Amino acid sequence: MKYRYGFAVFLAAFIIQSTLAYHIAAFGVAPNLVLVMVIAFSFLFEEKHGMIFGILFGLLQDVMFSHVVGISALSYFLVALAISEIKRYLYRDNIISVAFIAIGGTVGYNLANWSLSRLFGGIYGFLYFLERLPTAIIFNMGFLFLAYWVIVRKVIKYRGFKYM
Repeated sequence: MKYRYGFAVFLAAFIIQSTLAYHIAAFGVAPNLVLVMVIAFSFLFEEKHGMIFGILFGLLQDVMFSHVVGISALSYFLVALAISEIKRYLYRDNIISVAFIAIGGTVGYNLANWSLSRLFGGIYGFLYFLERLPTAIIFNMGFLFLAYWVIVRKVIKYRGFKYM
């Protein structure tokens, strides 16, 4: 995939996340669409789109919405790096692999984000992090399945593959 298409997808996810996603929040948790795109791009493509755009849009997110710049960017980068290493052992066409990556990516991002923000004087405790984690996993898994379906159907062409 070309970088301009990846940039457009990440930009759309960032705009939707920062404007519309909070209207469908449940239990104080909104879907993290940039994280979903980082996970999807890191898992499905061989290029480093997930890492590059994760850092870029993480910095943009931190500059616009956070007190400490770099926490989200580093968290997105760590998730993309871990997924890039783990994907060698998983089958990309299996929905169970996608569910495993969605759960691991969401837990990894939220844990890294909470740890780094706590290190720099964050006020939220570990129980606050844990009680919001199941809702974040469900949201991100649902949106990742949707993104996975769209990417596999529209972007990755499997000619003659009867199950897609």
